Amino acid sequence: MRKLSIIILLTISSVQADLILHEPFLMPEGILGNENGWQRDFNNDAPSLAALRSGNLHGISPFPAEGLVLHPTNSNQSAFKRLPEPMNGQPIFFSFNLKSYSTSGSSQFRFRAADGTVVDVGVVEGSFRVSVNKAIDIGEALEERKDYFIVGRFETSSNGRVVKIAATAFGEKGSIPNQDPDEWDVTAEATLGTEKIWDGINIVVGSSSAAFDDIRIGTTWDSVGMP
Repeated sequence: MRKLSIIILLTISSVQADLILHEPFLMPEGILGNENGWQRDFNNDAPSLAALRSGNLHGISPFPAEGLVLHPTNSNQSAFKRLPEPMNGQPIFFSFNLKSYSTSGSSQFRFRAADGTVVDVGVVEGSFRVSVNKAIDIGEALEERKDYFIVGRFETSSNGRVVKIAATAFGEKGSIPNQDPDEWDVTAEATLGTEKIWDGINIVVGSSSAAFDDIRIGTTWDSVGMP
C-alpha cells in the first residue's frame, strides 16, 4: 500500500510539473479585474471587465470542479494573461471548458504573440474552428448552452514563425482518450512573415456571451487532457 501511495504521489507531482499554467479562477465572485495577473488585453493592462460567476462547467471534464466561471458577455470584456515563459519551439497542450450561449457571434480562446498576432480556438457562428493567419479549419456545429471540454495542441518553431494548431471538442463524458490523439476535429498551419514570441493567452467573445472554466496549459497530454 505504501509503495502504491508513493507511485500515485509521484504521478501527481509529475503532472503538476508539466503544467505551465492552471487557472481554475479561485477568486471572489464579481469582476475579474487584475486578479492573478489578468488584464484587459495584451497592450492594455487595465482591469478586465469580464465577470466571474458561481458554478462550473465540469460535466465533461475529467478534472474535479473548483473555483468560478469566467463569463464575458461582449467584446469589451476580453481577458489577457501573459505566461511565465514563452511557448516557442516545443509542443504545448491546452484544455478548457466552454459553453456558448448563442450560435451567432464568436467565443474564442487565443494564443497571442508579443506583437499581437493571434491563433484562435473556439466557436464562430455556431461552428467549432481553429485559425492562424489565413489558414482556417471549420468543424462541426456545437450545441449552444452545452458544456464542452476543449483539448488541443499548439506548436511553433523556435523563432515563432511556423505555427500549428489542432483541437477537439468533447461533448460526452468518457470520450476523452488517454493519450495525444492521432486525429483532431480541426487543424491549421501557417508560416508567418516575421519572428514571434508566443507568450500570452486571450479570451474574447464577439456579439455573443460564453462561459470559460479551468484553463490548463502544459507540456504533456496528461497535464491537460486525462490525468
